[in-house]
Amino acid sequence: MIEDRSEELSAFCVRQFAEGPGGPQTSPNGHRADPGGEEILALARGARNAAKFEALWDGDITGYASRSEADQALISLLAFYTQDEGQLDSLYRRSRLCREKWLKRPDYRRRTIQSALSSLTETYAPSDDGARMVGGNGHRNLPSPSPSLYKEEGRGRKIEAVRFSEMKEPASRRYLVKDLVLAAYVTLLYGDGGVAKSLLALALGVAVSGGSEQWLGRKAENCPVLYVDFELDAEEQTRRVQQLCRGQGLREPPDGLLYMSALGHPAKEAFAAALGACKEHGVELMVVDSLGPALYKATRKRPGT
Repeated sequence: MIEDRSEELSAFCVRQFAEGPGGPQTSPNGHRADPGGEEILALARGARNAAKFEALWDGDITGYASRSEADQALISLLAFYTQDEGQLDSLYRRSRLCREKWLKRPDYRRRTIQSALSSLTETYAPSDDGARMVGGNGHRNLPSPSPSLYKEEGRGRKIEAVRFSEMKEPASRRYLVKDLVLAAYVTLLYGDGGVAKSLLALALGVAVSGGSEQWLGRKAENCPVLYVDFELDAEEQTRRVQQLCRGQGLREPPDGLLYMSALGHPAKEAFAAALGACKEHGVELMVVDSLGPALYKATRKRPGT
């Protein structure tokens, strides 16, 4: 059986034939690999944030909470100059930041690159003196931007009424589970006690983190999942996960399924720890079990306050 190596072949071609016989290369998402790799490096080293770029390029992660955060920062700097995924991968591999996780985890590479592309507000374009603004339609095949991006985008902008007729059509929604679980937004699972909401959420986590192509008959994307537990303990949740994995034909829980016990901890402390874990492990789906106890811990006043 011949294994699919299209991704590796694409990266090799980008490295060896930057613009090839047919002119600038085009990625599957329609973006041109223009300018070439050496020109991108020259532009980055001559930019205002050159010191930041050079430090990351040389493998210096000082000031970053993790190597993954540094990876994201370097890819985001490079994405200003090229939106070609293969070229971004090729350039990163030339940096001293490059490590085994990048080389052996295509899901991690994809998430890091797509996160950088979905966050772009401007890109390099030589034809108009260096930069041009890009709107949501510029990345139809990329993930929908997270709510935090909209929050940052609004800072310093005048509050005013605008006409819907003058607004550009946004990019298509991205789902982790088609038409059921949106990426970058909250999905609520509710029902009476004892109807197996927690088991259903755990089953979702196993499917998404375990490489399943479908869940409940719907197309699913795959990514690391963090299960934040405000109700039970690690022993009981492990027992449940093992049962679910056996039911799905898995010998052990997926490596991308993480667990965090928040039992007995204030919600603010728990969510701060969860955010750190999400950044460290590239988590795209976080399950909170359950919202009631989490909100109770967040609003309950301590004695004397």
